[in-house]
Amino acid sequence: MLATKTSVKIANKICKYETILGHIFFSPVSVSAEREVIQGMGLAPMVVLPERQRQGIGSMLVEAGIEIVYKRKYPFVIVLGHSEYYQRFGFTPASCSGLLCQWDAVSDEAFMLLVLDEARHDRRFWNYQIPRRV
Repeated sequence: MLATKTSVKIANKICKYETILGHIFFSPVSVSAEREVIQGMGLAPMVVLPERQRQGIGSMLVEAGIEIVYKRKYPFVIVLGHSEYYQRFGFTPASCSGLLCQWDAVSDEAFMLLVLDEARHDRRFWNYQIPRRV
């Protein structure tokens, strides 16, 4: 769990009357770059109750989550989602960094990358892989 003071503050803001209004989850992912495997985080899922959407709750969750991931020194976040929504947080098409999705059916604009550590960003021919669960 990526719990910090920030996540507690956000949790307090999105909980009202003992109802969870939204949820976000980050899980470990890896990309192979040349001879190195780099660990980062994947953002999914992020949901907000339909009746509470368009009130900033999703943005609060994404911003707080990215802040926690950054503080934990992960160099990137990957998301598969609506490009119009995630661009506001700095996500760009992953293909612009040479990162290709392992699934052929995923559109280029939906598979996005947020670089948090520029020193580890200058890679080409990245190959995204979801860790296998045992």
